[in-house]
Amino acid sequence: MKWSVLLVTLGFLVACAPPLVAPPAAANPWLEFDNGLPTRTTALALAVDPRDPQKIFAGTFDTTGAYVSVDQARAWRVLNAGLDRTPVLALAFIGDTLFAGTTAGLERWTGDHWSRVDSVPAVAIYSITRGADGAIYLSTDARGIFTSADSGSDWTRVPGLDGEIILSVVAFDAQTLFVGTSGDGAFVTRDGGKTWRAIDLFRSQYVSLIAIDPRDHRSIYLRTRGGLFRSRDAGATWQMLLGGIETDIVHALLFDENSPRIYAATGGHGVMASDDDGASWQSLAVGLAGGGAALALAQIDARTFLVGMQNGIFITRDAGQTWQPADAGLGAPQIHALALNPQNGSLYAATEDGLFRAGARGAFERIGGDEMRVPMLAVAIAPGNSQLIYAGAYHRGIFVSQDGGAAWTPVGDIFHLRLSPTGIAVDPQNGQNVFTRVLFERIYKSTDGGNAWHSVWTGMPDTAEVESMSIAPSDPTQMVAGTNDGVYYSQNAGESWTPRGLASLTIFALWIDPRDPRTLFAGATDGLYRSADAGATWTRVGLASISVTALARDANGDFYAGTKYNGTWVSRDDAKTWTRWGLGDQSVIALVVDDARGALYAATTRGIFKAKDE
Repeated sequence: MKWSVLLVTLGFLVACAPPLVAPPAAANPWLEFDNGLPTRTTALALAVDPRDPQKIFAGTFDTTGAYVSVDQARAWRVLNAGLDRTPVLALAFIGDTLFAGTTAGLERWTGDHWSRVDSVPAVAIYSITRGADGAIYLSTDARGIFTSADSGSDWTRVPGLDGEIILSVVAFDAQTLFVGTSGDGAFVTRDGGKTWRAIDLFRSQYVSLIAIDPRDHRSIYLRTRGGLFRSRDAGATWQMLLGGIETDIVHALLFDENSPRIYAATGGHGVMASDDDGASWQSLAVGLAGGGAALALAQIDARTFLVGMQNGIFITRDAGQTWQPADAGLGAPQIHALALNPQNGSLYAATEDGLFRAGARGAFERIGGDEMRVPMLAVAIAPGNSQLIYAGAYHRGIFVSQDGGAAWTPVGDIFHLRLSPTGIAVDPQNGQNVFTRVLFERIYKSTDGGNAWHSVWTGMPDTAEVESMSIAPSDPTQMVAGTNDGVYYSQNAGESWTPRGLASLTIFALWIDPRDPRTLFAGATDGLYRSADAGATWTRVGLASISVTALARDANGDFYAGTKYNGTWVSRDDAKTWTRWGLGDQSVIALVVDDARGALYAATTRGIFKAKDE
């Protein structure tokens, strides 16, 4: 849902906290538990091996980074050894070697792992293109343009454009280059970078795509948010292309090797094509389900093409007349929240593709009507009434079920088509009292089961964004909220709040002792903290320098912590010491304990997993 690349820096604070305990290698207690959930990924780049058209590579925005298929996109496997959870923005073969532009620099595939190209800065590489002169050019995030004339062995920087975020670059020859920038328009040099001139027509524009037609090297295409433009005279003059493409944002162009056709990957109409040199365009969207943006294109043969989309990869074997999904093994279910029915063990998953439910032993099945086939961001079951369930949808507000999920009703007009509930908490003693935190905002409260809502953020600054919240099981008037600037506490059921420490830290997870509401745990950007006095004072109790994103405790008193990039951890001594407990370097979104069945569920960036703590 977000298109900006988020560069997250973890604070490495060295305080007097207990050290992390690294255990000896142990069997992974986790098993996949997401059968029936749709997978999804955003495919930003595609590359076909020039030696073997059966072998195709995909670069994705998720933390897997890269995939490979050896059977012409019928099945995919992960290819991220050495990428270190880095999204891949661009792919290109230079000779027989595959290069990847990532959010952290240029990588070269060595045959069994990716290796950093140290002569290129460790910043985002937005494009890898071959110039008409045969050289290779890279566009980077504020570090200029790099070029190689020897198939990627050596790289040198083209001078000029210091500090510009360069999104695209093409070259007619070693002296004549055109570049597109993020908000500063397009530039041209005709002396190898010694001097640059802004192209007046595109001043202050966002120019993310520049492409040369390989069939006519004097034809150059340039895309802005205002349309797609073409020059027939090597950039001397420009004309806007019409014929149906003028209202679309074009993310990629592909010039058919076997015909005059031009393919365009667009933001609103999937794949479009022109058979009359760009005068008119037709949509080729049959089979491109989901309406996501098309972002990348690749050609295998005269009739076989691939498109990378916001919602996966599709293939056509009839030159674009119809498309079929080609995503087996690609991506993972995108989970936003979990909720457990403790009576029967049913697990509810709020996902990017809607709301799903699974029995303790069964596969997930979709629940909810067509209006809930949207990104669902939150789900919560009322304590003491497992038939009462609340769910929050992206820009669709709150839905409520009174019968365990069989039927759903939209409630709370204050949210509809405007606000996105990202977390829901239900009063443990009165299921009609419900709270929701809202994307990029604070907290709203309903006392009538979700029909009427009012904001409850008195005492929080306008800049606060609530990332977590919890209600004391023994006293629902006591609440804790975690924000992007520390902890806030309420003693009147959320009607007013006071700051309670950990300022400047983002608080991703909270846990309140069910016996004593003054005992709190907070998962923050740099570890886990404990308070015995309702947040008046805090002590870090482990996981230093790790972002703690989820917390749970079982009936035996064992604590579980989910983290960012560090899997799960367990403490069996009241959070005094911690040991790793599986899921490797995955990021954990939610943890749910099923005490009746002795199980623990984890929602991660790679799907849902289930463990039994024997």
